[in-house]
Amino acid sequence: MNVVVFVGPTLPATEAAAYLDATFLPPVAQGDVCRVLRHRPRAIGIIDGYFERVAAVWHKEILWALARGVYVFGSASMGALRAVELAPFGMIGVGEIFAAFHRNELEDDDEVAILHGPPDTSYKPLSEPLVNIRATLAAAVAAGLASPALAQELVRIGKRLHYGARTYRSLFAAAREGGLDVATLQRLEAWLPEGAVNRKRLDAIGMLRAMRHFLDAHPEPYAPKFTFEHTEQWEAARTQALSRELDGSRSGESELLEEVKLCGDFPMLRRMTLARLLACDRPENAAAQSDLTASSRELARFRLERGLLSQEQFEAWKVAQELTVSRDLSRIFASESALATAELRLEPELAAGIADELKLRGEYSGLKSRARRKRLVLSRACLDRPTLSDVTISNAELYGWYFQHVLGAAPPQHVELFARSNGFGNVNDFRAAVLREYLFRQELPAANPDDGNAITGFRSSRHRVGSGGS
Repeated sequence: MNVVVFVGPTLPATEAAAYLDATFLPPVAQGDVCRVLRHRPRAIGIIDGYFERVAAVWHKEILWALARGVYVFGSASMGALRAVELAPFGMIGVGEIFAAFHRNELEDDDEVAILHGPPDTSYKPLSEPLVNIRATLAAAVAAGLASPALAQELVRIGKRLHYGARTYRSLFAAAREGGLDVATLQRLEAWLPEGAVNRKRLDAIGMLRAMRHFLDAHPEPYAPKFTFEHTEQWEAARTQALSRELDGSRSGESELLEEVKLCGDFPMLRRMTLARLLACDRPENAAAQSDLTASSRELARFRLERGLLSQEQFEAWKVAQELTVSRDLSRIFASESALATAELRLEPELAAGIADELKLRGEYSGLKSRARRKRLVLSRACLDRPTLSDVTISNAELYGWYFQHVLGAAPPQHVELFARSNGFGNVNDFRAAVLREYLFRQELPAANPDDGNAITGFRSSRHRVGSGGS
C-alpha cells in the first residue's frame, strides 16, 4: 500500500484508478487510518468517510499519520472537512469545497453529506449533496436560466431538507409548494441532465491528480512541525483499532497474540521485540523521558510483582541487590519507566514484530495453526463468544485450572497485574482468553489430544508474576 485513498459514493474506485496508481479502500471510518499505517504508505488520500451511525475518522489518527512522515490529502467530502480542521498541522486540502470551508463560506457538515447504497452497489449515491446543488444553481445563474435571488431561495429550500432526502426532484417539488415560478423551475429541470455540476466528483479527481503530480516528484517524508502528544487514551484507542482488520473482523495478529499471551511468554517476547524496534526502526523512543511520578509508579508495580509489599521486605531486597544508594535505585526505575513508555507507544507495532520473532524461533506456524483450529472448533460448537455460563466451574476454578494445567505454576496473588503484564488489556480480556482455551480443550476430538498441549510446550519455564519472593 504505497498510496492509499478512501473513496466511495463520490467517485467509484474503478474510475479513480484512471487518475492515480493507488490502493482504493471504502469510505474511511474510525481507526482505518491507524490500520493502513501498518503498511507504511507514502501518502493517504481521504475523499469519503462514514459518520453518524459509524464512528468518523479521528482527527488524532490523521495527526499520527503526519507525525509518522506520511502525507495526508483531503477533498470533496469527509476529506475536505478534516483537511480544513487539520491544515495548520500539515494535512493538504484540495478543491473548491475545501476552499469554501477554509474561507468560512460554508460551515455545516451536512453540506457534503449524502445517503448512499451498500458496498455491492459501489456506494451508489441516493441523494444530492448541498455543495453540488449550490454549484449547479450557480451554473444556472451564469447561463441566464435563473436569477441570483431564485438560486438563493432554492438553496434555502434545499438546506431545510434532511440530507438523506435531498434530490433535485424533492427540491423542485418543495419549490413548487413554496410558490416559486413554475415556468422557470421547468426550464431548470429540463436543463439539469446536461447542466448539473457534480462539485464533489470534480474535487475528488482534482485531489487524485494533485497527489500523482506531488508524488511523482519523490518528496522526502513529511516533516511535522508539531509535537504529537501520546496519551493513555490515544494508545488504548490505537491498540483497539489495530486489533481489527479494515472490514471489522478480528485480526489474525490478535488471534496469534492470544496464544502467545496464554503461554506466559509474552513479557519476554515483548521486551526482545521492543529492543529490535528501538534499534532498527524507532530510535527516537530509546530516549523516552521519564518523570518522578512515572518512576514511582514503575517501582510500585515492581514491588507488587515481586511480593515486596512491606518496607522490611523491600529494604532487605535492596541490601541483597546492593541498591542501598538511593540515586542508583532512582536511575534503574527511571530507565524502567522510560522503557514502559516506549512499550506503550509501540504496542500496536509490537504485534507484527512478535510474529517476526516467532518465525525466527521456528514457532510461528504451530501457534498460527493452533489459533486457526481453536477458532474453528469453538465456532462449530457455537462458542465464538463464550461466557462463564457455558461452563460448570467458577471464575476462581477457571483461573486455578489455567495456572495449574497450562502454566504449571501457582496462581499469582494479583491476577489483574498478571493479565496486564502478559499483554491483556484488563482482567476481563484475560478471563475471556482463558475461557476460550478451556472450552477448546474440552471440545477437542479425542483423536487430536496433542493440540491441547501444544501451548504448554511453547511456554517459557520462567514467569515474572508468582506468589512472592525475590
